[in-house]
Amino acid sequence: MSASRSLHTAFRSSISPRSWAAAVFSIVAASTLTINGVTPATRGQGATSQSIVITGSGFVTGATTTFSGTGVTVATTVVNSATQITATVTVAAGAAVGLRDVTVTNTGGATYTLTGGFTVSAGPTLSSSAPTALGQGATSQT
Repeated sequence: MSASRSLHTAFRSSISPRSWAAAVFSIVAASTLTINGVTPATRGQGATSQSIVITGSGFVTGATTTFSGTGVTVATTVVNSATQITATVTVAAGAAVGLRDVTVTNTGGATYTLTGGFTVSAGPTLSSSAPTALGQGATSQT
């Protein structure tokens, strides 16, 4: 969506009736804030310092990002452009598995929420290890 622009002229008079000044200014409509997608859209429990890219429109410097529920923490939000944000997130080991809403809030207060835009998946589990034992004093097994 492109911003619309219109030119306007304003006139101002000082105390003297023969002193007029004209100024031309433009009004730019704010871009509509939207979120189109989140990449990667899934991270497992226990994932730390993950870069998540949020694409959309209308992002402004100073915008913040949040994820619904508990256990997903945003450390930093960087507005790369009006159409891209990179958020650094950590998913707690005990975070509930499932869908999360992703919200961007601009400095002017405008917000947009992408419902179910991110998924917390089960973290890795250890099912076996090999070798299962080492001899006393051994530092490696070949």
